[in-house]
Amino acid sequence: MNKPEYGNDPHRWRVTISHVDPDAVYRSIRALNGFRSWEDPPRTLYQLATTTLEVVRDTGTWTLLINGASTDCVQDTVARLGYQPDDVKPHPLPELAGLPEQVQRARLRNAGAA
Repeated sequence: MNKPEYGNDPHRWRVTISHVDPDAVYRSIRALNGFRSWEDPPRTLYQLATTTLEVVRDTGTWTLLINGASTDCVQDTVARLGYQPDDVKPHPLPELAGLPEQVQRARLRNAGAA
């Protein structure tokens, strides 16, 4: 049985949706009681339920990255935002992806000491 993971569990799955309107994404997240957690152009982070969303500008287009602890969490967020879950497939993330560089180095250092 697939146990859902919540809380501070690392985000292991990601969906990428290209060519999004960042203002429309913001309005959708706010309508679902999500919030902006960090902004540093060209990247903005949002929290919605058990997922972290990133809106990033890359080569002239805006891309939405939805990160979650399980494929179900990610697909649920895709659907709640009005995108078609069948059109995007979650892909696994490396364990340390998305962590600040200092945290990555510390975890790798600690893993080597074990």
